[in-house]
Amino acid sequence: EAKTAAIQELLAESRYSEDLATGSGTDGIVVVANPASPVQVTDLGQHSVFGQFIGTWVKDLVKEALRRHTGLSPESQSDLRVRWRRFGFKGKDHPVWRKPKVVAFSSLVAHLRDQYRWGLVGAEGTISAQKDLVNGLVAGAKVGSERTPTTLSQIDHRGMCGNLVDFQAYLGQLASLILTLEAGLK
Repeated sequence: EAKTAAIQELLAESRYSEDLATGSGTDGIVVVANPASPVQVTDLGQHSVFGQFIGTWVKDLVKEALRRHTGLSPESQSDLRVRWRRFGFKGKDHPVWRKPKVVAFSSLVAHLRDQYRWGLVGAEGTISAQKDLVNGLVAGAKVGSERTPTTLSQIDHRGMCGNLVDFQAYLGQLASLILTLEAGLK
């Protein structure tokens, strides 16, 4: 569980679907035991103090191993392209993708998509919330209104709830909007 938590906290994408990963190529278990020992511990589960300690320790070690072996870290994940890569987004490198507001926005879009796919939020709620997110991003960018109305009217938010190809096209529309707003984003 600790390994899975570490991988999901780092938002590692699955290599085979648009889901988050739950494992890595580093999976393995080692058990060291001496059955002749006079000391025997019978409860090291997650609901014991020692079990919680082991879980925290494993999670920290998995994160460190992934950082060293693959470069996966909170810093490497602070990029819109990385957050959307599991959906097939292939934008070119640009400094705007790493701006904190853009990274937060891209995370919200991805998580809302996941919530829709998992059946936790319906299409109407997903599209409504997504429109609010986009409008909030535009309002917070503080750019001249002459640049945004055309771009906003061209975005088809139904792509948020479409198949993967529709969603990829929708992400492309959002990326174009972000590039238009670049100067006003912090």
